[in-house]
Amino acid sequence: MADLLGFDIRKPAELCHYFQDHSKLYRTEGWFHFVGNILSGRDAWMQISETSSTADLAPLTISFDFGFTDNVALVSKPFMDKHLVQLEFVTHVPRVLPESNWLIPNP
Repeated sequence: MADLLGFDIRKPAELCHYFQDHSKLYRTEGWFHFVGNILSGRDAWMQISETSSTADLAPLTISFDFGFTDNVALVSKPFMDKHLVQLEFVTHVPRVLPESNWLIPNP
């Protein structure tokens, strides 16, 4: 999908690692930008009140959910004048590094 949409999977606009969920997997969320338009389908963000919204993503596999939105965030300067779509994703993956590799030592 990344080749078709024209973005590098090694360079997300945002990537956040969160908590260990009930199935002992770790939740990671992020997004990519690409130039384009959403022609049909629902938006990945659903308004739940006047001041807040929530992600409404579709499952692709048991550990990967995704969706598209034109409500983009963290756009780099060269793309600010382009019409962008944001591919949102959530993964649930096991930790493969020992916990000691996750800790950042104090300087």
